[in-house]
Amino acid sequence: MSSKKYIPTRISELIQEWPEVDLTKEKREVLEEIAYRWLKGEYQKRYRFSVRQFENKARNPEAVRIQRDTAIDNAVSRITRETAEKSFANWPTAMLNLEYDIDGVRMRFGAMTLAQHRKRRTELERKASTMLESASLHAKAEGALIESGANTLDEMVKAAA
Repeated sequence: MSSKKYIPTRISELIQEWPEVDLTKEKREVLEEIAYRWLKGEYQKRYRFSVRQFENKARNPEAVRIQRDTAIDNAVSRITRETAEKSFANWPTAMLNLEYDIDGVRMRFGAMTLAQHRKRRTELERKASTMLESASLHAKAEGALIESGANTLDEMVKAAA
């Protein structure tokens, strides 16, 4: 259902929830129209605010990059922490026998020291962060291509020049 139909329908439903209010059909329609216009105005204000935020970020790409990198790093840390908080009563043998490359040497998960586990986790978090940053850049490129109608970023930049 489109918002143009949903909002007045929802407003009408809310008005009907107040049985102590006796409104004629005309008064109800006027009230619904007023409420709809008010909601539409609030939506437009929020939309303009979002657009202004986007425009401000576009003027300062370094701030956007820092904000994106921080969000990615926070997400990676949160996921790592949540996974680490899941405890194993008994470490599965299959997990203990997994092998990883630590400083060019193959190590069993169960044989790794605290320092080796810490080093491996740090490396994996860095890789995950880099991959998420790359995914973010590709998503941004997709949006730019959709918006511009170009097939490639090269075409888009060339057309804009």
